[in-house]
Amino acid sequence: MISKVLKKMEVLRGFIQIPEENKFELIGDTPLPCDTTLNGNPARLDKYGRLWSSSMKNKFSVGMRVEVSRTENGYQVVPAMGEQERIISEKKQKEGVKWTSLDLRKDTIETQSKLIDQIIEGDAIQTMKEIPDNSIDMTFADPPFNLKKSYEYYEDDKEVNEYLAWCKEWLRQMVRITKPTGSIFVHNIPKWLAYFASYLNEIAYFKHWIAWDAMGAPLGKTLLPNHYGILWYVKSRDFKFYDTRAPHERCRECGSLLADYGGKKNLIHPFGTLVSDVWTDIHRIRHNLRRDEHPCQLPVHLLERLILIATDENDIVFDPFVGTGTTAVAAKKLGRRYIGIDIDPKYVEISKANLEKATPTRLNGCYLSIFLGKIVTIRDKDYEKVETLLQAKKLQINKEKAKQLTLPYLAQG
Repeated sequence: MISKVLKKMEVLRGFIQIPEENKFELIGDTPLPCDTTLNGNPARLDKYGRLWSSSMKNKFSVGMRVEVSRTENGYQVVPAMGEQERIISEKKQKEGVKWTSLDLRKDTIETQSKLIDQIIEGDAIQTMKEIPDNSIDMTFADPPFNLKKSYEYYEDDKEVNEYLAWCKEWLRQMVRITKPTGSIFVHNIPKWLAYFASYLNEIAYFKHWIAWDAMGAPLGKTLLPNHYGILWYVKSRDFKFYDTRAPHERCRECGSLLADYGGKKNLIHPFGTLVSDVWTDIHRIRHNLRRDEHPCQLPVHLLERLILIATDENDIVFDPFVGTGTTAVAAKKLGRRYIGIDIDPKYVEISKANLEKATPTRLNGCYLSIFLGKIVTIRDKDYEKVETLLQAKKLQINKEKAKQLTLPYLAQG
């Protein structure tokens, strides 16, 4: 018997690729191609070691780990024991206890409930192994960039192969624990995101590469690096998604709209445009007054936008490299639950302190993202519920025609 992670094409087309190193164990001297069975259904083993059966199309989810074994009459494929199940099983076996599926469900629920709304000090990968499969609504990772940043409990100067192998493991764990309706987000520099995408394409579905406009420093013989990327992946076509809006960009001096909208200002939305995959309106934290003691801190309203796009109230948001708690704070402010991990006890304490100060950001029953008194992101479906509570401004389109717009600020009184 072997264990393997299903790739996207295997799920969509209905086959199991037997790994090269396991072909002798599972195929042996059998002449290929040949007819066989898979879970009792007709199947065919082709000359490349692919086990085909129409019964396998979309039977399992992308990224799921399965166990493949040879039987007397053919082959069998079943879901592999999850990381959480394996830990519990090994623990009970050591204790000499016979366990049942009811015990397992109870233990996984108890384990997950102990982690919810907690910042955990520990290794990201080892802690993730305690989280049940398909149990998290949104996973977000902002790992060290391997740029020799100063961390007390992590060496940010690994060999490329070592760094990528480490990243591949926590990426696999993130996909495993994310629900089929959930989303996986990964923030990094383009150099590493290209590698991450190549791996994630095999175990999840690509949605977007979000370009976050954030000025960098010149690095010699290269273009000025002027954006970070956020990869967005999902596990099925049933993922949650909500259209969100950002306010119209205006001149800081006179308040006029900066865009001319192709001469069709009479058709624009009163509040702002739908959020695209290029974000220029959220900026890096530059003022020390708003920074924690961390070399790579993200703005809370960046995470709030992702959370509003991909989750519902009371959903669970997970961050394996939570740092000073940005993701957890954003989740709490938007009425979501959270799980955060960091290996540095100092960051864990800062995270907990930041969470103590975080309060829900809600207007007329709607969660929205506000920074320095300005609404940064709002769901499209919630706009009408808050419209009358916002400041209004008339837009003169021409001599005869005007349009009432709303500003991203609360009306006085």
